[in-house]
Amino acid sequence: MTIKAFIKKLEKIAKEHGASAKVVMADGILIVGPVYLENFLNKKVVVITDQK
Repeated sequence: MTIKAFIKKLEKIAKEHGASAKVVMADGILIVGPVYLENFLNKKVVVITDQK
């Protein structure tokens, strides 16, 4: 999924349910922030993490 598609999905959720919902990973851990990695398994990706 691209960043643009991901943001569109988040915007739809925010519009339908409000923008104050917490974002968590599937195991219930709160997300700290996204990190851009140049070489993650030989790809340029954004990783959503629970650590700084």
